[in-house]
Amino acid sequence: MLDRGKYGLERTLKMITDRKLKHAGSYVNKAQKDSIYPLMLEKKGVKIALLNYTYGTNGNKLTPPNVVNRIDTNVIKNDIRRAKMKQPDLTVITLHWGNEYELQANTEQQMLARLFVREGVDLLIGGHPHVVQNAEFLSTGTSVVPVFYSLGNSISNQRKPHTDGGIMVKVKIGVHSRKIISTSYLPVYVYRGVLNTQYQYHLIPTIDFIKSPQSFSLPVADSVALRFFDTETKKRLPVFPVLDENLISF
Repeated sequence: MLDRGKYGLERTLKMITDRKLKHAGSYVNKAQKDSIYPLMLEKKGVKIALLNYTYGTNGNKLTPPNVVNRIDTNVIKNDIRRAKMKQPDLTVITLHWGNEYELQANTEQQMLARLFVREGVDLLIGGHPHVVQNAEFLSTGTSVVPVFYSLGNSISNQRKPHTDGGIMVKVKIGVHSRKIISTSYLPVYVYRGVLNTQYQYHLIPTIDFIKSPQSFSLPVADSVALRFFDTETKKRLPVFPVLDENLISF
């Protein structure tokens, strides 16, 4: 948002608010943040606290009174405690972090993940590196916490190997247990193709293409790239199953 400065941040937040969407991480001012953060979500009686932070703003200056949540361990620990006071069933943290194009989480990411899990986070999902990074389960002694260090790209113009796709994560939560009961992921390839004389971007689940390539009109180069992305992504996520069903269910 800050690529377009103060106007970009405030207009984006206005568009989100006007469409009655929820958001976390950036705010017009502190009063707005205090009124809606930590973000609380509820579905079928299950309450989820959502926290969101970034390592930085791509060198773009933040103009007061705008607020962007930065990665500060003391602040985040305090936010987790504040969230717990609202008695959520699950606490989820999303982080904009890591080094671009590195296929493995760096030491800082791993240290932060372990810190936040110790503080009571139940699920951690990261992004920013533009590639899918490794993922793991971290144990708390009484439970295991899924940690996805980077989901890769979604709608993106990047075409180099590893940057031309991403993953979607599906987390199943028990309505009665109010705990995470399964976690899986779906690799998706970003196809940039011509539609009505304009470039369009399509997210193609790799499993669908591999099962039935004749159903897609992909150029040979994209077919090869998709298969490469699928194979390499699965190598970095051996502890999680690949989703082989509808991504969304309620």
